[in-house]
Amino acid sequence: MGRKQIIGNHKGLPQRWRFKNGSYRYVVPKGQEANWDGKTEFTLGKNLAEAHRTYAGRIAVGLDNHIKTFGQLIDRYLLQVTPAKSDATQTDEIQIFRKIREMIGHNDVAVFRPQHAYQMRDRIQQEAIKGSGETYANKIMEKLKHLFSKAIEWGVIGEHPMIDSKFKMFPKPKTSQISRAESIDQVWNALHRAVPWMQLYVRLKLLTGLRQVDLLSLTVRNITKEGLLVNLSKT
Repeated sequence: MGRKQIIGNHKGLPQRWRFKNGSYRYVVPKGQEANWDGKTEFTLGKNLAEAHRTYAGRIAVGLDNHIKTFGQLIDRYLLQVTPAKSDATQTDEIQIFRKIREMIGHNDVAVFRPQHAYQMRDRIQQEAIKGSGETYANKIMEKLKHLFSKAIEWGVIGEHPMIDSKFKMFPKPKTSQISRAESIDQVWNALHRAVPWMQLYVRLKLLTGLRQVDLLSLTVRNITKEGLLVNLSKT
């Protein structure tokens, strides 16, 4: 009887890895059990950093010229580059590489061209669920761009297909700019645009001249028959 199909929370991980019962595990290829303590499934560790260290100590990453597909390139990146990063970054990278692997994992790295990058960028943007999708697409493509940089470093390819002269990310959205008021009149005239609580705060600020710390410390006990009684904080 053949082995059960590997399913579950393993997408984006190196080939033959999976997460099961709180640990990262490696499904040993048939015939290589002797190299893995005679086991068909070897426990690598409870977190990614530990799993990467265990795996690296058990098996050498293939020679550079053995990397042909994006899936193989991603595997090496996850084994050699990702472990040096924080746990949060590792988790984020696995999710990003999961998307890249789904789209081009079986494709040959050497035949990737700038037009393929544009097609991939546009497809990610169009399929995005939240927002315009441009920020998400840029995030994926930025990681792919760095993946190509490592591919050059490792001798997999000789030329980068996504350098700035060949590929452009989606333009970053412009941040809104708030002009500083030059007079109290300008503040007063623009006050109607603010939310109600901000309008009340500014009105009280202009009427009393109190500092922020004193204004935010006010309670109903500061209201007296004579008016507003405030004990100013020390400077």
